[in-house]
Amino acid sequence: MKRQGIAKKKLQKKIVRVMIDELHAMLDRLSNQYKKHFSYAKFRETVGKRWHDELHPRKSAFKDLAKKLESQVETVV
Repeated sequence: MKRQGIAKKKLQKKIVRVMIDELHAMLDRLSNQYKKHFSYAKFRETVGKRWHDELHPRKSAFKDLAKKLESQVETVV
């Protein structure tokens, strides 16, 4: 974002939040439109502050993610 002239961290975070919100809205529309062929696991608000680094949740968070995914798969199958 810096290359685009967006240097303020707070603004960068807000922009990323909007982008992620839009992605989730799109995925939700797709899953509603193509119920038989498309679904996605809704993991938002699952990890919280339980991060090892910016990409990898801690083990306890992975367990919660796995539970959500498992329940999602059970409803699809």
